[in-house]
Amino acid sequence: MKLSKAIVNYLESCNVEYVFGIPSGNVAGIYDALNDTNIKVIVAKNEASSTYSACKYSDLSKKLSCSILCGGVGITNAINGIADAYINNIPMLVISGYAATDNIGKGCVQELDTAPITESITKYSKTIMKKEEVLTELDKAVKLAMQDPKGPVHLSIPMNLPMMEIEDSEYKPYTPEKIEYNYDEEALNTAVNILNDSKKGLILVGRGAKGHNEMIKKISSKLGWYVATTPQGKSSIDSDFEFNIGNYGFNSTDFAQNYADTENLDCVLVLGSSLGESATRNFNNSLFEGAKVIQIDHNKKSLNKDHIERFKVYYEITEALKVIDNKVNAKDVTITKVEKLNKDYVKDHTGISARKLAEMLPNILNPSTTYMCDIGEFMNYMYKYLFIPKGSDFIASLNHGAMGNCVAGSIGAALSGNTEKYAVVVGDGSVFMNGSEILTAKQYSLPVVYFVLNNARLNYVEQGMSFMFGRSIPGVVQERTSIKAIGEAAGIKSYQISDLEQLHEIKDELYSCSEPIIVEVITDGSEKVAAADRFKTLKRD
Repeated sequence: MKLSKAIVNYLESCNVEYVFGIPSGNVAGIYDALNDTNIKVIVAKNEASSTYSACKYSDLSKKLSCSILCGGVGITNAINGIADAYINNIPMLVISGYAATDNIGKGCVQELDTAPITESITKYSKTIMKKEEVLTELDKAVKLAMQDPKGPVHLSIPMNLPMMEIEDSEYKPYTPEKIEYNYDEEALNTAVNILNDSKKGLILVGRGAKGHNEMIKKISSKLGWYVATTPQGKSSIDSDFEFNIGNYGFNSTDFAQNYADTENLDCVLVLGSSLGESATRNFNNSLFEGAKVIQIDHNKKSLNKDHIERFKVYYEITEALKVIDNKVNAKDVTITKVEKLNKDYVKDHTGISARKLAEMLPNILNPSTTYMCDIGEFMNYMYKYLFIPKGSDFIASLNHGAMGNCVAGSIGAALSGNTEKYAVVVGDGSVFMNGSEILTAKQYSLPVVYFVLNNARLNYVEQGMSFMFGRSIPGVVQERTSIKAIGEAAGIKSYQISDLEQLHEIKDELYSCSEPIIVEVITDGSEKVAAADRFKTLKRD
């Protein structure tokens, strides 16, 4: 058989459902072979969007994703999506082309050795020069991608190798590895003892603990401790759970921030968070000072950071929670349900309020919706004021912080089947950066609503520069361009609103959308960000 057929057969044996990418000459042989599989090819508008989509698909489906890209320029375009997967521990296979082996060094079109370029943002990156090594390296790369901590891997394959013939016997399908992780049972038992000895504490839930809603709620009730979620862990706990005090870290709820600053806690139990900048209010120590901090994670990369003194437990979260539930003593502690997490809204600005939009979205969208928060000034309000209904989900990539990652990655998210509908909250700046993928959503009839806050400026830059230096930079405020008109020109159902009450008029369409819809929200950027912790930190430094 041709090596290209063996490659795609192997991908199929890994249960790869989609290949995200843009076909090109130096990967044409692999793309042609995909025609004879059940794998669906999703052709994006930009290679960055291909890897963003692969990343979001894996994040929500928990499956291996795959992106096949042109050698050279395809990889350099895709760097941000690969880095997104690396920072968020997403299993993703990236295959790129290369010049034919006998032409390397002669000045071929799109000739660039991309393996060294991606080494720092992948678990494994290699250029393969011999056909005999392709399948072995492919198997090695996939198994590395699927081992904790999971992450992206990259193989660069010269364009002539997939066209070569191999013996049928050389092909072997993917066989999942049984890996013994040697979790630290002694440390977990010590953590249980600390919990039992502690009187007043808090459970902080990060992205790595998503999917354990019921067990965490049970332990919270047993301990009599409130639960807070990091920005990346938003939606880990039901918003209506009586002891959920909402977001802590980047734009904490008012209650969570006050609780951290004023209560004397004995213990903070951290589940699935690396305690980075976005989870600690820009490395503010007020929550952890004087408390015994227990950090439980199956990701050693998260445990290896030493900026906060803590007791580290290397353990798989599911199993750790079972042990804690079984061994921790119920405490005779009474805590009351928090009826109000944030101060009342006060209109001190003109234009539509991003806060009011965040509070309104769950009331107008399908209860089975994955909310995707892109990067921009509006995200401050989404983390603090958007409460995710039971049956819905939330993803973002705050730690990587790349503008346009969600508007571009919405394709992969919507193909994951995580929920019935998908909603992207994004600014005009990110749309101009990666918004062409809304056309891809139209091409594949994906049920995504894009809420585009159009304030005709890079407002986070504008506000941040003004806060720190008393002035901004010419060019960040721009002439307003109609996103609605752009959408309509592309044949996409588009609305423009200048009053949030107008959302009720289109609620039924948003609720039941079967194709992408653009909702352009016209505002003026005068609403000040919900918190300025990061601005203050930068100004201090």
